[in-house]
Amino acid sequence: MKRLRWIGLLIACAVLAGCAKDDECKVAFHAEISDIGAFSAVATVTHNATNRDPYYGIVVEGSVPDVSAAIAQYISEQREFLEVNKHYQRKNVFKITRLSPEKIYTFIVFGMKDDMQVYGEPDVVVFSTTRSNLEAMEFSNWHIQYKGHVVYDKTDYSLITVYVDEDTIERYFLASLPLREAQKYETTEDLIVQATYDFLDKQKKQSEEDYFLEASEVRTGGTNFYRYLSPGNYVFYAIGINPDGSPTGHYAKSPECAVEKYPYEQTYADLLGDWVISGNGKDYYVTFSERTLNKTLYMTGWGNYPDYTIVLTYNREDGGLEIKSQLVAKDVTIKFSGEESPLSGTLYLMGAYYNSEGKLKNTEESLTLAKAKLESDGTYTFKSGFYVTMSDGKANYNTGMMYYLKGEEKNVLFARLMFPFVMEKQIKWL
Repeated sequence: MKRLRWIGLLIACAVLAGCAKDDECKVAFHAEISDIGAFSAVATVTHNATNRDPYYGIVVEGSVPDVSAAIAQYISEQREFLEVNKHYQRKNVFKITRLSPEKIYTFIVFGMKDDMQVYGEPDVVVFSTTRSNLEAMEFSNWHIQYKGHVVYDKTDYSLITVYVDEDTIERYFLASLPLREAQKYETTEDLIVQATYDFLDKQKKQSEEDYFLEASEVRTGGTNFYRYLSPGNYVFYAIGINPDGSPTGHYAKSPECAVEKYPYEQTYADLLGDWVISGNGKDYYVTFSERTLNKTLYMTGWGNYPDYTIVLTYNREDGGLEIKSQLVAKDVTIKFSGEESPLSGTLYLMGAYYNSEGKLKNTEESLTLAKAKLESDGTYTFKSGFYVTMSDGKANYNTGMMYYLKGEEKNVLFARLMFPFVMEKQIKWL
């Protein structure tokens, strides 16, 4: 293990983010790597800032010639998960996982404020993992059976059952691998290690902890696993995992299994295609496509803007639909009539209403905007799913939905329809 320091590192930090204050540039981080194994290591980080100053520790495979570029790339790629990986303490010890045996890694610790401004002097440590003594061994106490398509909790899944012999206390998780992916590994050890890393990464994204081995995805006894799978050939593995998140080497493998496309509910299948939404003297031509079979759909064309997609929820019990307020797209640029130049910003679908002065307003909170009933003639009637309390304390049920562009220069409300409105299938004549 060796430590790399650059004389110009402080300057590079300032160039990357621009120090807001001189004292921020005096903050220095220090890292030590210990307990290096084949799959993990322990990082100890100290700094001379306060316990309120956030910082991040990242691991990059290989040596890093440009630390500033590595930090910038990490921020760009992990923007959605930065909050999970944030640290504060002036001294913190944490485990680094997802490492591979006999590899060189670079650990970088750097400060970054909540406004994403990098501060202080990073520290860099290069280290090498050890040789692995992991040996893959098929575990006769685990048995896997693929049982095919089922509907569970109103959702279509493939059911995989793992049977466990009595008195087996080893933890395991289930990996569902397309056959082509499983065949790309040269050894079973490689497959086990990568599947374990992928599993831990999934757990990390769902929790503030690095992983949680008591989650429903980790079991010791026999279990039914429900997986939403695309059509194709699969192989399923039960993979043993230690309390520290490292693989035990034990595994069980299913025979090759063919997963067929799940069957459509008829009312879901009928929704796919082109429709016209009518209300308030307007017609919006929309198209529905499959998102999650028999559960959610994509709708494009709201407001006759074909480039933006809204997600709707389908009710398989009655064929109804539900629309929630949602983020539609980031970094949108739209040219509006009356504007000299296009406007850019983030596009949302939100509730619409008129205030006591007759001005069009948007709702701020997350809401169920509308629910649609499937009528006997095959049309859908969308009715309001919310109301607004006015300044006089009265409830306003005269609501609708619309696009809201939260712009860099100004905000724009557009593509409005007030409830109720009707959706009818477009008939194509041959």
